[in-house]
Amino acid sequence: MTLQSMTGFARVEGSSGRYRWAWELRSVNGKGLDLRTRLPQGHEALETDIRRLAGERLMRGNLQIGLNVTVSE
Repeated sequence: MTLQSMTGFARVEGSSGRYRWAWELRSVNGKGLDLRTRLPQGHEALETDIRRLAGERLMRGNLQIGLNVTVSE
């Protein structure tokens, strides 16, 4: 199957103990692979793995990948 468009949006949510998290990915067409991340403070180390995984699976597109983490009391 050949993809005709690289435009899309995905969101996945989950929880573990007191923590709730949500990943969001937005993609629009692009000639190269341009990746931007939005990570909470203290989670910057994830960017290396995010870039590696995206580079292994994607060739083109302008991508925004974000993580939101909340802690319940």
